[in-house]
Amino acid sequence: MMFARCCLLPPPFISAVRTRCFASETSDTGLLFREKLIYLQDLNVDPHKALRVNPSLRAAPISSVVSVETLLSSIGLSRPAVGRILDMFPDLLTSDPESDILPVLRFLSDEIYLSDEDIPKSITRCPRLLISSVDFQLRPALAFLKTLGFVGRDTVTSRNTVLLVSSVERTLIPKIEFLEEGLGFTRDEVAKMVVRSPALLTYSVENNLAPKVEFFMEEMRGDVKELKRFPQYFSFSLERKIKPRHRLLKEHGILMPLSEMLKVINDETGTILGVDVCTLLFNLDAGAVLGVGFCTFLVCPDAGAVLGVDVCTFLVCMEAVAVLGVDVCISPANLDAGTVLCVNVCTSLANLDTGAVLGVDVSTPLANLNAGVVLNVDVCTFLFNLEAGAVIGVDVCTFVVNLDTGAVLGVDVCTLLVSVEAGTVLGVDVCHIHSQS
Repeated sequence: MMFARCCLLPPPFISAVRTRCFASETSDTGLLFREKLIYLQDLNVDPHKALRVNPSLRAAPISSVVSVETLLSSIGLSRPAVGRILDMFPDLLTSDPESDILPVLRFLSDEIYLSDEDIPKSITRCPRLLISSVDFQLRPALAFLKTLGFVGRDTVTSRNTVLLVSSVERTLIPKIEFLEEGLGFTRDEVAKMVVRSPALLTYSVENNLAPKVEFFMEEMRGDVKELKRFPQYFSFSLERKIKPRHRLLKEHGILMPLSEMLKVINDETGTILGVDVCTLLFNLDAGAVLGVGFCTFLVCPDAGAVLGVDVCTFLVCMEAVAVLGVDVCISPANLDAGTVLCVNVCTSLANLDTGAVLGVDVSTPLANLNAGVVLNVDVCTFLFNLEAGAVIGVDVCTFVVNLDTGAVLGVDVCTLLVSVEAGTVLGVDVCHIHSQS
């Protein structure tokens, strides 16, 4: 492991760093102090904040800061990452790498069994580890987590080492007791919940757990057994996801398990109802989007529309002075020649007198459906870059599925995937779905 190697570095490892380039530092005056401030600024560490939080930094030799950066860089942290950590925790700037930082790194390696690749990930996610005492904080927290079942394949990983910096008495135990008393669960039941969803132990009782339990019990009339099966419920926003989705289902009299209601889109795996987004939405072999052929889906000949937007509006937005959604001034415009997309500006992009766009008669559509082209370019090539997995240059998942808003093609997932009138999910009868599950 990495920190076995760190321990095998030559004994003068730290002292060598301290003497490198700064052999004559013994005082903190004049040029040396200025040099220290410049060094901190180069690391993107706010010197004023650092000196305020850690006054001893003023008298510390610059070599002490260099030695900290050298050690953190040696485990795989980038310089910007090191700078962010030191700016966040200025006390590290005067810490002793051998006695303060190396014990933490050895603990992560030898007792948590994190790999060389996972240790920097863990530090990046939770820099507070570096200022935590192994004997008085990290090791007692690990011992408590093991009693809950964080052992074997469910052991602490780089994704949840944040739990190690939590106080057992003031933070972890009160949350366990709340879940026991508030939900009527046994200690074993709560332990299984937190092992399945470790983030439970990071949520505030007052601001997260209590309000969500109250809403689940009083508004949703839920069965607490569902929370045992799906503790991830507490990871969803009450105002942005839980309440709106519950309200929508309630208005239409639809009953749905908690996990299905909230995890229609799984942000972590990029799936919708367990199906990969690209596979679900795009059938590249059949040349289809949502089961509809590209040309039919993208270009509606009856309405003269592309992606459901009138061709003229789609290609030339007169109000925004944009072509294909790009501001004209930014788009390929040769201001010297007075042209945009090589067309003389005076013979405007949209010639309303002749009814033409880019010199093409609108009635002879920009999209030639017989030839399957848009602006004389094959539709698939024009709108879809299959190699890059992009639509109009935008990554498919970003364009089609907005994970932040929970929308597909701008439509709320529940509305799009669940047809309340037809009683279907993705076109399949709900009763049929549940009869098979």
